[in-house]
Amino acid sequence: MENSGAGVLTNSTTSGRPSLGARVVTRRKFHDANPKIYTGFPRGEKEAIALINKDKQQGQRRILNIARQKSTLDEIFGVINDKVNAFTLLPEKVFKTAVFMGKVGT
Repeated sequence: MENSGAGVLTNSTTSGRPSLGARVVTRRKFHDANPKIYTGFPRGEKEAIALINKDKQQGQRRILNIARQKSTLDEIFGVINDKVNAFTLLPEKVFKTAVFMGKVGT
């Protein structure tokens, strides 16, 4: 395949910081109707992030066990160990990313 010179644009490219996997938001109606889920999810997320940051191999095995997609341990470890990904509860450079997304029409 010929190299077109195009690259993959990542959050780390646009903000200069590692990417954060995901942020979850909900509507107040869901929040009010599901207090156990709403309070339990952040605890689970915190536990998962701590596990990944403490023991990446154990984290990858846990992800593989619960993932519904076909992935190998090497593929999961590649994502977990990639320096462009950060596993943290603290959002970083969100506004800079939002400004960029606005500029490109996303």
